Amino acid sequence: ASEIWIQVHIVNTKVSVWGWLIAVAMGISTAFAAAYAAIRATFAAPTIEALRPAGLVSESPGSIAIPLSTAAVFISGVWLVKLVPSGRGFASTVATVISTQALGYIAVAIAAAPIVWIVGHIASQHVARYLPLPGAMAAENLPRQPGRSGGTVATIAATMAMAVTVAILVKSHDEMSLGWIERHFGADLFVGRGQRVRLMASAPMDAEIGETSKQVQGVEAVEIFRTIPIHLGPQPAFLQGLSVTQRLRHGGLPMVEGSLEAAAKKLIEGSGVLVSDNLAFKLGLHAGDRIAIPTPEGSRIFEIVGTYSDYLGSLDLGAVMVGQEHLSSIWGDKSANLRRVWLERDAKHAEA
Repeated sequence: ASEIWIQVHIVNTKVSVWGWLIAVAMGISTAFAAAYAAIRATFAAPTIEALRPAGLVSESPGSIAIPLSTAAVFISGVWLVKLVPSGRGFASTVATVISTQALGYIAVAIAAAPIVWIVGHIASQHVARYLPLPGAMAAENLPRQPGRSGGTVATIAATMAMAVTVAILVKSHDEMSLGWIERHFGADLFVGRGQRVRLMASAPMDAEIGETSKQVQGVEAVEIFRTIPIHLGPQPAFLQGLSVTQRLRHGGLPMVEGSLEAAAKKLIEGSGVLVSDNLAFKLGLHAGDRIAIPTPEGSRIFEIVGTYSDYLGSLDLGAVMVGQEHLSSIWGDKSANLRRVWLERDAKHAEA
């Protein structure tokens, strides 16, 4: 955060006494409220009636059709998230995702009691006779009070659904970010301009530095990375140069739409570009669309041949990536912010 956006000073963490007290009070009050509700529901019916099979009215098969149908409607509503148009904005997109997930939770809550009745009915009719007494009593009790057991099932199911949702989100971000790190920082040596290593692209270097690096014994290849601030209409962004051949040989890019292999031909020809996923989201663009990019000779139309993830070179603005040779021929820029140096397989780092 300090390197990219704003300087953050790390200080010793401080524990707030009031924070601890509030947290403890919230935990205890929530536990007592839940326990009170559970105890009140448990003791609402006389114990002798709860133990007597004929004492309580069993749910009938006809009474479960409406809840199951309603739950099916809510579950089908979850798929409405696929209809969200691109470019709606972060807040509205997140709100839509959360709302459709809530439909799934409601569906589970509605369907839990009928499902318990169905399972309990099957268990009491076909399984209870083979179980010991506690199991047989449990099997007989399930279809008589499916609402109570259904509440427990719905709570567990909703909790598991939330846990799975968070796990998928974390894993998705983990895979994408680690994949980007492996590709972006996978070289044997990085050459930049300045007194220290910078995560962001440093000041540009002349092309002669790259040619000198290639002549060093043990160096297999030198890959150029260049980023230039531009504007796509009112939208600030970055123009990046990509050494397509070298990137294909050394890990490719973390692609969101399409593949670098499929996009390579048009990138090398100069008719296609890649767009970072955050810029594509802001502008509502996808692979196959066209985009106008400013050049020294005026605006020029390119085909978007894929979208990729970029966590560093374009900040949170987004970027358009072209072949490095076209950054030189069209925009007249032969410099580099960063050079990735790849050594030969048997080369020694110290000697190189």
